[in-house]
Amino acid sequence: QKPYFAKDTDPFLGARVVNERGDFWYGFPLRVILIGETLFLLRNCTGFAEICRRLKERDLRSSYYEMLAAKIFFRAGFDIEMWPAKQKLGDDFDFTAVRKRFAINVEVTALKEKEFYEKTAINAINWKRRQLPKDKPAVIFCVIPAQWETLGFGMNEWTANVANEFFLSGSRRVNRLMFYLERHSDAPVQEYGG
Repeated sequence: QKPYFAKDTDPFLGARVVNERGDFWYGFPLRVILIGETLFLLRNCTGFAEICRRLKERDLRSSYYEMLAAKIFFRAGFDIEMWPAKQKLGDDFDFTAVRKRFAINVEVTALKEKEFYEKTAINAINWKRRQLPKDKPAVIFCVIPAQWETLGFGMNEWTANVANEFFLSGSRRVNRLMFYLERHSDAPVQEYGG
């Protein structure tokens, strides 16, 4: 019930003209298709109704990345349990990935697309860790803004340093930190075929 292909749709989708011919940014239909594909894959999950509610009523960018994180766990064989926010520290994460009797609580943070600061990611994930229970397995899924990759530093090394700092600070409630980065390229990329 969202007009995602409309020209005045949510700015996150990138429905903007990029040349004099009136062509849209290539990422626009790709993001819309990715939403459709992900909804199709997750349609039988326990949390499907909540996924749809979030896409319909909440900030699209946040809901989009929460849904993509859920899809990663779904493809690894987990059911996705999602419910409305509880607004209670230690019990206010985005979803639970469940396989048999094993459950992992997941918190997703999509860093704002703004100027890079060395401590932005560590501050964000330290804040997000407070939303997870202390006594259950947990994962933080951290989305890095695409434009940060163009800043001329090694993204792999930087994320490894962020993870080391995070885990060395004594985090016992988070078992894994996952980084996600969308790559945007306006020109053909030889090693990826386009």
